[in-house]
Amino acid sequence: MDPFPGEHERSLIVKRELHQQFALAERVHHFWRRWLDGRGYDLLWQSRFKPPTLHLTHALNIQMLRLFRSVIEEAYRAEAYSGNILARSMFETTIALVFTLKGTVRIETFPHLDKTTNKQTTSKSGMPKYGARPKPKSTGRTFRLSRLHRANLYLTHNLYVERDLSLHCSGTKGMKRIGARLAAAGDPQQLLEYEKKIGAEWASVLQLAPHTYSGLKLKALVELIDRPAIKWYETLYGIQSGMVHASRAQLNLEPDEEAQSLVPAYVSSVKATSGALMTATAMALRTIQLTSKYIDFGAGTEMIRAGLFRQFHECYPKNQFPLSS
Repeated sequence: MDPFPGEHERSLIVKRELHQQFALAERVHHFWRRWLDGRGYDLLWQSRFKPPTLHLTHALNIQMLRLFRSVIEEAYRAEAYSGNILARSMFETTIALVFTLKGTVRIETFPHLDKTTNKQTTSKSGMPKYGARPKPKSTGRTFRLSRLHRANLYLTHNLYVERDLSLHCSGTKGMKRIGARLAAAGDPQQLLEYEKKIGAEWASVLQLAPHTYSGLKLKALVELIDRPAIKWYETLYGIQSGMVHASRAQLNLEPDEEAQSLVPAYVSSVKATSGALMTATAMALRTIQLTSKYIDFGAGTEMIRAGLFRQFHECYPKNQFPLSS
């Protein structure tokens, strides 16, 4: 593929000026991958968690590792714009991992009531409608969701997404064949089994807005299960969301003083590239931090992890990420 104008030159500058940051990122990636490919899988299965939780934990770690590698590769090309989009996905994956592994998560279901009659509303199919909301610790009755239940919620949500996509395609002109293929690939019996596992109320919650695996919007979920991450959500996540939703297109132009006009910005500055790499490395370390809290990483890894966290703070002394080994 043809390189962008100035890509080769900027790439060389980025590699030279950010060599310590790249060395750290590659060390983190190497340590993490070796653990997942080596003892990590065995140690996961030696833990006390049920198979659905273990499979989901494993899958989310691999997803994070793949995203992290992609950010590093983008940063080598001085491509911070796409790097930040990938880092945003890393943040959401981290929250999914917290939802999966955290010891206590309190979310309650509640019936949707008609404001006029005060009776519970139903869907077109007659299904009673329920919503979900965070439940404070002070309540008498507990609404603690077990790790197994949370894993089943996540997996059921994915099945609903696949089913709804096949239905939407089947009802859209020009997409009916795709809808038929998606429907044939699905397993209605599997969905019924998962609906039994989560119960009728949660089955209703997952099929209604906001259509998430927790029944909550992302900010509400972050506030409930990972308070230190709310700073990330309210700052970096907002910036990255603008890139995802095409509302920061101005970043793709830059002023040319000689021509006194705006010209294409095909590559990112060293500062922007460093920021994307810092965020992704922080998310990677955060995932290692969270996983190691609940899964034994094995003998001899604690000093290595401590060294990675220490090196991160040396590379990015002004960072505000809540990281510690």
